[in-house]
Amino acid sequence: MAIKPTIYKLSIALSDFNRDYYDSLNLTVALHPSETLERMMARIVAYCLNVQENMSFTKGLANIEEPDVWVKTLDDLISLWIEVGEPSPDRIKKSSRLSPQVKIYSFNSKSNTWWKQSKHKTTEWKEYPPCFNLEKEFNKIFADTLVAEGVDQALLRLILVACYFKGSVSYMDRGKTHVSIKFEFPKNNFQMNYGNMSKN
Repeated sequence: MAIKPTIYKLSIALSDFNRDYYDSLNLTVALHPSETLERMMARIVAYCLNVQENMSFTKGLANIEEPDVWVKTLDDLISLWIEVGEPSPDRIKKSSRLSPQVKIYSFNSKSNTWWKQSKHKTTEWKEYPPCFNLEKEFNKIFADTLVAEGVDQALLRLILVACYFKGSVSYMDRGKTHVSIKFEFPKNNFQMNYGNMSKN
């Protein structure tokens, strides 16, 4: 019997000082059985960094033909493709054919190695992509949502999070839990368009 994804419902008070964007988000996010909490949170942060009209989570790991997050136009064309992790050069090329804008958010210690191996294999990429430097305490955001053994694993979790973006750091608060996430960019120059791909 296939293991079902774990469903999280999040209410996020978002304050993005870099874009002057402020909103209250109600998100439903599925944690794939093979996905870590860190990766799911990276998807959520990537969503919040780029949130706009018609943006949605895809099936993610359940459908390798789709990115983690995308924006689709009313005529069903992809206008923004967001990947989380370290995609192969072939996948980067494919995504650039399907969308005029692609963003990649790498989030673990393999980021630098992946970039060194990939940057010479594709001409689409212009800059080193954003990198989340996730600390071990990252899981504290979800620590008290884990259900006791024997309780139905499909039980919905409701998580209230305050998320702030300012400069190259994100701050996430949940009650008494505070987590900061550092974004690493080339030459320590924070720009929201780093990580974009464009067609020439």
